[in-house]
Amino acid sequence: MQGDEWQFDVLKTTGPGHAKDLVLQVAASTDLLVALGGDGTLNECVNGLMSYAAANPDIQVPALALWPMGSGNDFARNFKWNKSQEEFITRLRAQKYLLADVGCIQYANGEKEFFLNECSMGISSEVVRRVNALPALWNGNLKFGWAIFRTFLSYRKKHVTLSNETINWSGKSLMIVCANGKYLGSGIGLAPDALLNDGLLELTIVGNVSILDYLKHLPQLKRCEKVRHPEISYQRIKSLNIESSTEIEKDGESGKKAPARIFIAENQLRLLG
Repeated sequence: MQGDEWQFDVLKTTGPGHAKDLVLQVAASTDLLVALGGDGTLNECVNGLMSYAAANPDIQVPALALWPMGSGNDFARNFKWNKSQEEFITRLRAQKYLLADVGCIQYANGEKEFFLNECSMGISSEVVRRVNALPALWNGNLKFGWAIFRTFLSYRKKHVTLSNETINWSGKSLMIVCANGKYLGSGIGLAPDALLNDGLLELTIVGNVSILDYLKHLPQLKRCEKVRHPEISYQRIKSLNIESSTEIEKDGESGKKAPARIFIAENQLRLLG
């Protein structure tokens, strides 16, 4: 890549999981991977790059860029990126990179999955499942608004146990979030202090909070402000053990069920800023 001269190959995904496979196919022959899509596409690319890095520890993995064209585009909100071609070309020409942390979910069977923006469990996992089942032509706000409304009608809070060196928490929870970025659920700022390159995750515990109480504070969350509530807490962590039978979603993609250990892998990916 020299000056304004770039050579790109365009690869099209055909279904869930395909982006990860494509990344593994081309990682050895490219300098920069561009995810043209949303948080789910980005997540598959991250998992592909992390798998490639594990298999090739002595080789530098390609850098990663996002052109946000998805439904929620929550990761892009950390940088105020938009969908315009001009904005993306400007970033491409500037060639400024951030060494970003990557979150890891390790399940009881030893299997690992990675996330760049956030992982969560509780009502958010059910919302993600519903969102991913809606028509692709619906816009992000409509998808998430409808999914949240439908989920609120039937959701029952699950019992969760959280622990690490300083945390020992157990109880019914509306939602547990471990975040590297600030937003999830199409612009809900549940992790106001999260930073992508500080070696920490922001843990937000939304405990035995009623759905009406959650909706009452939604305008604050949309402004990415901390909520003062006896059942909501914010902490900075490097790792967390989760005991539950609830599914963990990652970057808007459905994942597997806990128990699991979540931790931060520092400075793992070069990200086009």
